[in-house]
Amino acid sequence: MALTQLQDTDAINKDADLLTQEVEKLRLSFEQYFLGLEKHEPVKQRQAVVNLIRKYSGANIKNPRAKFKLQQAIARYNTYTTYWDRVLREIEDGTYNRDIFKAKLHEKERGAAPLQASAPATAGKPESVSKKPDPYDQLFRTYVENRKKCGETIQGLTLESFRKTIAGQIENIKKKTNAQGVKFQVTTENGKTKLKATPVAKK
Repeated sequence: MALTQLQDTDAINKDADLLTQEVEKLRLSFEQYFLGLEKHEPVKQRQAVVNLIRKYSGANIKNPRAKFKLQQAIARYNTYTTYWDRVLREIEDGTYNRDIFKAKLHEKERGAAPLQASAPATAGKPESVSKKPDPYDQLFRTYVENRKKCGETIQGLTLESFRKTIAGQIENIKKKTNAQGVKFQVTTENGKTKLKATPVAKK
């Protein structure tokens, strides 16, 4: 693929920023899937990231800064994808433990363990002994972590206030849409942390 200088300085930098953001969103989506907060693996979201990476496969990028930026984003994805694939294999084999994943995730949030060393967890598998994680607690931790990554303040944020806010949103959405339930996802838009609410239709 032949790239012009304009593409080097503008398009590649833009795509590198987009790729960095999308990889982070994908990481959070997989995290919620592994915790059981999302029912489906983010296959389409992952494919979109792969397609963006393939766009520059074998490309001759002239601008060193743009090239480095893109390579960093790709390297981050490669690190995550090795971990994700391992967890997915354990889910398929039935050896995945959600509570172990939850404990390791809490360690990582405290700076005690990197993502690569995190142990996997169970999604969609019955738990015979372990107590099911509190979905509000996990969503809150993911929300706080993402705000930290975006450089946003977390002062005054508490699980109790977060729980009340979410409960209020669920009630309002159910009234407006007659939905059976509401799914939440932590996203990043323009460098700001957002909670995306999706109504779940009645069967």
